[in-house]
Amino acid sequence: MKKILAMIITVFMVFSLFAECSFAKSFSDINEDSQPFLFESVDYLSENEILSGYDDGTFKADRNITRAEASKILANSLGYEEDYEGEDLPFTDVPKNQWYYNYIAYAYEKEIINGMSPKEFWPQDNVTYEQFVKMVVCAIGEEYEALSKGGANWYTGYLEVADEKGLLEGVTVRVKEKATRGDCAKILYNAFKNDYLAIFKYTSFEEPLEEEIEEFVKEVGEYEFERIVIDAGHNYSGIDTGAENPDLEAFEQEITWEIADKLREILEDNGYEVIMTREEMEDNIEGEDVMEVLKNRAGIANENEADLFISIHINAGGGTGIETYVFRDKTYAYAISEFVQTALADHTGMTDRGVKTNDYVVLTETAMPAFLVEAGFIDREEDCEYIMSVDGQYEIAWGIAQGLEDYRNSFTGGY
Repeated sequence: MKKILAMIITVFMVFSLFAECSFAKSFSDINEDSQPFLFESVDYLSENEILSGYDDGTFKADRNITRAEASKILANSLGYEEDYEGEDLPFTDVPKNQWYYNYIAYAYEKEIINGMSPKEFWPQDNVTYEQFVKMVVCAIGEEYEALSKGGANWYTGYLEVADEKGLLEGVTVRVKEKATRGDCAKILYNAFKNDYLAIFKYTSFEEPLEEEIEEFVKEVGEYEFERIVIDAGHNYSGIDTGAENPDLEAFEQEITWEIADKLREILEDNGYEVIMTREEMEDNIEGEDVMEVLKNRAGIANENEADLFISIHINAGGGTGIETYVFRDKTYAYAISEFVQTALADHTGMTDRGVKTNDYVVLTETAMPAFLVEAGFIDREEDCEYIMSVDGQYEIAWGIAQGLEDYRNSFTGGY
């Protein structure tokens, strides 16, 4: 089974690399040799349809960007879909018949933008460097951290967090000056490159789950797993600590470990061999930067020849509910995660945000089926109180475990 799976993964990766190279976009006014980082940033964002150039084939990196345009690219970065219909906004200068209304509404709903006053947004004004940095810091769920730093000006904490997170690599921030398209692209790309954002592609079974799984199994076959690696997301200290809610004294790296530890107990009782990436809450995964830390998490699973990898995280960004991520749909991980997501929603009673695909490092670097659970939003009070409670943590753990058993039992009597 593992040899067959390895062949499937290898063929798929070769095809994926070919596809990405084939469809890469370029602009006539950006030179890859003389402007390598700008080229890399714009190429990634345009390829993933987050921003675009002009009809004449240029990007015009030195042009400024309006607050409405900034809202659009931030909305696209967080999974905006064309059928989204925004609720009423408080801003009198953002009429519903304008192209940018739904983008602003989406970003406003996610709490990554606000107005220049309670009643005005100023959509056609150029966004400044500090304004755009604040938007991206909020988009990656670090507003609490920025606010906690204080400083002489409202933007001081945001700039400090952005610098700590590597968002300003290749950019010279000029406070109170109009930000350029090129610098905005670099800042946003740094958020993706450092794995603070991911490309979201929403997917879900439209037909009854059992029928879809049955059809899928006929094509690919059952996947068996006995050795499971549980990854409690983020480090306790140092590099790659998680999101937080200071008002409730909630820290992602602590909550994820509590859930992971409870899941370990349940899975071991069910007869599985379990390996933890963080054996104790205070443990840290080593690495010189966030990317290396994430790769090392996947490396633990690969080195131990695990059959399944489960990463547990807590969301941020103003939403609510629980969701599960895999790298690609119609894979073993996707089939398993559909059962897990259903059981999680049933056990917790939280809003079911579905199964989605993205390119998180811990999902792309693992050599076995892997899925990542975002167990509620730390910056939503009702979610946070639930995931901080012992009962809530056990319900999440039981939901994951039940989903695995439901997957096994979907075959004749399990195995």
